[in-house]
Amino acid sequence: MNSSDLSQQNLDSSITIKIKNLSRNKLIAKIILASSFAVILGLFYNKNSQEKYEVGLQLTPAKHQKNYEKYKISLMSEYAPRNPATSIFIMLIIMSFLIGSYELAALAISLIIGKVFKS
Repeated sequence: MNSSDLSQQNLDSSITIKIKNLSRNKLIAKIILASSFAVILGLFYNKNSQEKYEVGLQLTPAKHQKNYEKYKISLMSEYAPRNPATSIFIMLIIMSFLIGSYELAALAISLIIGKVFKS
C-alpha cells in the first residue's frame, strides 16, 4: 500500500465516524424535541380540558338557550364544508412547515451537542 491508499482509508474512516456521530446527535436532538413537544402540548391539552370542564359545570339550560343562536352560527361558520383540494393543500403547507421546523431544530440541536461533546 502506498501513502495515498492509507490517507484515503483514514479519510474514509474519519468521514464515517463523523457521520455516525452526527446521526447519534441528531437522534438525541429529536428525542429532546419530541419530549419537549409532548410536555408542552400535554400541559396545553390538560389546561384546555380543565377550562372546558369548568364551563360545563357552570352551564345551565337557561344559559344554553340564551346563547343558542350565537353558538349555532359559530359552529356553522367554523365547520362549514370546504373544498377537499383546498383543505389538503392547506394541510400540506402546515405539515411541511411543522416537519421542516422540527428537522431544522433537530439539526441545530445535534450540531450544538456535537460541539459541546467535542470540546
